[in-house]
Order: sequence, then structure tokens, then C-alpha cells
Amino acid sequence: MRPLLPRDAPRVQEACSDPETVRWLGSDVINERHSLEHANGFIERALAHVEGGGFMSWAVADATTDVLLGHISLSGRHGELTDTAALGYWAHPEARGTGTTTAAAVAVVDEALTPLADGGSGLRRLTLLAAVATAGRSAWPRRRGSRAPVGRARATG
Repeated sequence: MRPLLPRDAPRVQEACSDPETVRWLGSDVINERHSLEHANGFIERALAHVEGGGFMSWAVADATTDVLLGHISLSGRHGELTDTAALGYWAHPEARGTGTTTAAAVAVVDEALTPLADGGSGLRRLTLLAAVATAGRSAWPRRRGSRAPVGRARATG
């Protein structure tokens, strides 16, 4: 894992305009029209949020080629990382099903929940937001022994 880089923009654009990504994460920004300009903006915003201290962001990259395979982030409540964060991630279509993003997410969770005194981020609680229909793909926390309660948030309006 490494920071996002400007040269990742074409891969971000490919991932965020991919039909499967749009199916699960679709919005006004992540859609079939996700442009290179949108991708550059995503990278710039992620880096600015990291610098501001309310966000952690990692590019998941191939260990040999350094090609972007996905993205993982931890975002604090109300833009502030204190002791709680939400974990979000996506994988480039070429990386789906390889376990690469899951392995990176496990590493992020382990580091995030490690106490500050032990060299970690010292977070106390993480929330994983996932689409209900992707429950099988997001079951890795339970396989890792998480005993956290599972709930369902609902959108209204």
C-alpha cells in the first residue's frame, strides 16, 4: 500500500466507471460517466483530507508493477479522526476476486486498532459500510474473528 498518486487517475477512472462499481457504489460522482477529471479530483480530495487529519487513504498497488488495484480509506466522524472511523474500499475490476483488497483491508484494520503506544493509530471502533447485496464479499471481518454487531442502516426520503 502507498499514497494515491496523480498517475493513478486513469485506473481510478476505470474502476469508478466500471458497471459493477457503479452497481454497488453508484452516485452522482461514481457512475458510467466518471471522467479522468473526476478521478483527478478524487485523488486531490483524498490527499487534502489526509493532510487535514480527518481521513486516512491508501492506494492498493501491485507489489511488482505498482499499478493501482484499489483504494482503502478510513474517515472520521464529521471530518475528524478521533477514536472512531468508517472503513471504505473499492477494487479495480482486474483485482476483484484475487483477495488483494481484502488483505489490504485486514492490514488497515489491524494497524488502525493497534494502540498508539504500540505504534498503531489507536482507534477504538471501526464501522464497515457495505451494500446488503455484497454481504458475502464483505464477510471478511467475521472470518477474522470480529464479534461486532451487525446492523442495517436504511436510507429514507
